[in-house]
Amino acid sequence: MTERTKTVLSHLAFVVVFLALWEFVMRRQWLPETFFGTPTGIANYLWVGFVTGGKLWLELGYTVAGTLISFVLGSVAALALGLVFVMFPKVERAMEPYLSVLNAMPRFALAPLFLGAESSTACRSAPKPRTCSIAALLRRTSQL
Repeated sequence: MTERTKTVLSHLAFVVVFLALWEFVMRRQWLPETFFGTPTGIANYLWVGFVTGGKLWLELGYTVAGTLISFVLGSVAALALGLVFVMFPKVERAMEPYLSVLNAMPRFALAPLFLGAESSTACRSAPKPRTCSIAALLRRTSQL
């Protein structure tokens, strides 16, 4: 038996033991099912969602499309802003302190800002869900 085969088999054995232990713990109800699903329940959900029902393919499509659209829009915005900075150095010098602060800030620190924006009253009156965060953010910054 080669070293690679031993490595693959040991990894496979670990995954099988881990899933079996997880299933055992959940069936004994040692952990709340609210927070931890069972491996068989997850596999069943994926089977129904992808194979028999097909609903997860649609949801996956929405996720991939949203990711690609966001990537393209972010890339275009970054390229446009970079060109503005190259063409107008004074704008770059004026924006540099603010961009340095934003770059130094951990990305997850912005999550409460967006979560708060989602629950704002602007969200209830926004015509589309996608404009909800932007509308709430603009409303809050205009009140400062």
